[in-house]
Amino acid sequence: MFRAAVAKLPLQPLLPRKAVAVEYPSQDVWLTTVSAEDRLYFAKSALSGRLRRALLQGRIQQTAVLDLHGLTLESARERLSKFLHGAQYKHTCVRVIHGKSASTQAPLLKNSVNAWLPQYSSVLAFCSAQQRDGGTGAVYVLLQGDETSIMPQAPQ
Repeated sequence: MFRAAVAKLPLQPLLPRKAVAVEYPSQDVWLTTVSAEDRLYFAKSALSGRLRRALLQGRIQQTAVLDLHGLTLESARERLSKFLHGAQYKHTCVRVIHGKSASTQAPLLKNSVNAWLPQYSSVLAFCSAQQRDGGTGAVYVLLQGDETSIMPQAPQ
């Protein structure tokens, strides 16, 4: 007869009522490897064609910027999580600068950001930035919110 072993886990303390758990994406989720010059794009199915075009063209105003240059992967993951957690209540579109890597190998931070962002429930879409905003070394991140509050800027 087969009996499954059940491990007793210690009880976790409850968070105080005002504390909010911050999402941390898994570090080990690289489905594809991208190079320094590859353009990134991800969108959940709820994204309208109008918003997709505006995001790709860099016509949605970014109201906050996070620069991850020079950070370790763990520090970058932690900062990104805290940044997105705070931004989801105040901002609709933000820019994350990950850089392209100085080495000839695959850029670790760019690949990690590309793997982490889809794991956040607040991320509706992201894509590589226009050249004026960092090109393939940065991404525009569209956060879930009221679509009517997103006003695309006129083309520059």
